[in-house]
Amino acid sequence: MTYCYLFEARSIQHYLFRTGKLRDVVAASERLDRLIDSSEHSVLYQVLQATQLRHDLLTEHPDPDPQVRFFRCKGGAFYAYGDVLEDLHTLRSCWTLMFAQLFPGLEYCDAIAQGDSLQVAKARALAQMACQRNVPDKILPSASAVCARAQRTGALAVALDQHPRAEAEALAHTVPALIDLSTQGHRYAFRHWKLNDEKGSLHERFTPDDLPHPIRFPVDLEDNSVFFAVPEGAEPSKDIALIHLDGNGLGQLMMALDDSLTQANASSLEYASAFRAFSEQLTEATIAAAKQATAELVEVILAESPKLYNGKLHVPMRPLVLGGDDLTLFCRADLALPYSEAFCRAFKKASEASLADTLQLLNKNTDIKPYLTASGGVLVQKATHPFTQSHELVESLCKQAKQLTKQIDANVGPAALSFIQVSNPVTEPLEGLVKRYLQHELTQGTLTTSLRAYLVEPRGHYPSLSALRELHWTMNQENTPMTIGKWRHVLTLLAANDWSEAEDLIIRDLSLCKSKAARNQLVSAFQSLAEQPCGEQPEHKVWHWQSKLAGWATPLSDLLVLSKIDRLSAAEGASQAQADGQSTRTEAL
Repeated sequence: MTYCYLFEARSIQHYLFRTGKLRDVVAASERLDRLIDSSEHSVLYQVLQATQLRHDLLTEHPDPDPQVRFFRCKGGAFYAYGDVLEDLHTLRSCWTLMFAQLFPGLEYCDAIAQGDSLQVAKARALAQMACQRNVPDKILPSASAVCARAQRTGALAVALDQHPRAEAEALAHTVPALIDLSTQGHRYAFRHWKLNDEKGSLHERFTPDDLPHPIRFPVDLEDNSVFFAVPEGAEPSKDIALIHLDGNGLGQLMMALDDSLTQANASSLEYASAFRAFSEQLTEATIAAAKQATAELVEVILAESPKLYNGKLHVPMRPLVLGGDDLTLFCRADLALPYSEAFCRAFKKASEASLADTLQLLNKNTDIKPYLTASGGVLVQKATHPFTQSHELVESLCKQAKQLTKQIDANVGPAALSFIQVSNPVTEPLEGLVKRYLQHELTQGTLTTSLRAYLVEPRGHYPSLSALRELHWTMNQENTPMTIGKWRHVLTLLAANDWSEAEDLIIRDLSLCKSKAARNQLVSAFQSLAEQPCGEQPEHKVWHWQSKLAGWATPLSDLLVLSKIDRLSAAEGASQAQADGQSTRTEAL
């Protein structure tokens, strides 16, 4: 008989952002990063040592005769199995006690099941966890009506000790006199690990090798002028972007691996080894992609003629989460889309290289591709705005991008990104924002002024970021029939439900343009974003069409966001303007 114990932390993003202070988020992400890992520095290893159970957590020096074997130990979750039920009960009791003490308020689910094989025991344990996710957890410590509560989180409060209070006064910060236990643990960790000096494990996972200068990620969004430093001549901005990227096709790959091992009658040890290797390889691919994207971002910063501070290059991004195939970080707004695209491209290549051994175990008749892709969301907001609810919004954007990915290929679809900019602090869900600001009721139906998601790499007639940038570039040409300013006026008329005036404006400006080539270029740029060919339509109607993801849709709102935050579009526009100027001077000579 085989016994299996599964553990997963839940609502990690909500736990990270609950106080709304970046220092607490940084410390919480660092603590969670050290919670479960196959190293001597992880909390899981310390618990195993305290229980005196023999285990194979350390891949380099596993116990030759382990009582507890692991086949997953990454990303806030671990899966373990053994032949003796009491061993797993011992692990479960010590681990959950430690977890409740170190991370009060963080939800989790766990289950123990048995079966004739590891595959059967794992399936039964997963079924138990699926049921447990629908049962509310009892949060400890619980607070009665007469207990004081922390102002930021509403959790049971504890008195702020003297050391952080003196530190806060020295930094001229106003802090509440009461904080909850979790926040207290985060602030202890921030000081003890000296995270302000960039000594955390997350810093290492995002830092590329062989950089010309050591780099530093900021920990203060509002007061750090380096974070918002922009190239000379560019308009200063206080916009910040929250990025959340998630892998595509991971569930299908795990199911295919499970089916292949089951059909091959793999033993429990072979089954566990395959999934353990897969978990390690996936993490390696994610880390490699994060480092590659950071390296490309550093190249951009070096091209801006940056200044070094204390011998370090300040990079305008702040890593928050890297586990499994997930990645979350803050980034300067104009670098957010290029960073996300760089990660998606790098993750596809890195996963193909890292997962090669795992993919060889699959049946030859499977439709699984030899790589994984990633999709994600980018939320742009002011750095001074609270980001307590921002993680929910950016996760909704990620799901929206995945809809386009699955629409194209339900197996492992192409990488896609969804982005939105908010000007005011919001607490409503994404669909509420879209209905309020991006949808207009017109005569032909509801028109959404955003295509909702774009592919990183062009594919067929599906909207892509390169096609959107091409349309943006076309509208910035000197001979274009309608500039960005004119399309902004069209959006204003649509918001006022004045469809006829908006259409008259488009017809008038197109008719005034004497260059047929310029009109055709604008029409072609719009058609390159349509999921289906527009066919034989009048020129003034090609700017909107039927979309499978958004119904009647047009990319006008996306264009306005792109023109404001996207560094690549701005660079292309400036470079084209310079080229046009040189061409004009040459013709004059």
